[in-house]
Amino acid sequence: MDVYRLLEQVFRDRKAFYADVQKGANPIRKSLGAAAAWATALLVFGAVMGVPGGVYYMLASAIKLPLLVAVVTLAALPLFHFLALYSGVSMTVYQTVLLMSGMLVILSVLALAFAPALLALWISVGDYGLYKVACAAVLALCGVLGILFAKQGLDRMGKAPSRMRDTLFWTWAVVYALVGGQLAWLARPFIGSPNASFQFFRGAGGSLYQELARSAWQLLLSLF
Repeated sequence: MDVYRLLEQVFRDRKAFYADVQKGANPIRKSLGAAAAWATALLVFGAVMGVPGGVYYMLASAIKLPLLVAVVTLAALPLFHFLALYSGVSMTVYQTVLLMSGMLVILSVLALAFAPALLALWISVGDYGLYKVACAAVLALCGVLGILFAKQGLDRMGKAPSRMRDTLFWTWAVVYALVGGQLAWLARPFIGSPNASFQFFRGAGGSLYQELARSAWQLLLSLF
């Protein structure tokens, strides 16, 4: 399956995509096509994130963002698979990989769709704190939509609605988000400050959630 047809299926005919996952139709080939799509989209979006810091940050973010998403998803894949099995959804590892590949396609392509708006925001306002919050908000929103895509696929593969399956899925989703957020913090900076020298990694220390709260508070104070 070529990448364009895969994107069409994921966004316009997701029932057919879920049916392919359920049947286990060409999962390796489709997963590789999906990987090409989401990696390319995240590479471009990463470059857009790095715009405030200049060319070096654009290149660094373009490299780091797809790798980060791949590492976090691979780390969370076993938990997703075994929680699905425990909740009564019979699926192979290949089916799990394909479903999560579709999740990443949703996340990455939607994030890429926000790129022109983020560039317009930076060009028109030029506020570094606002740009950081906007990029984080875009990734958070797209991540939630991707997770909902995976949830719909899992529900389709389940024989009947299950409260236990819902609870286990959302437990996984919280773990996925927290681990992803903190690993992103450790891999920072993705959005380089225009006034700071280039750093590929800034090193460990602190928490992403503390920094986002501080940036949001500073933005709020600047409005009054």
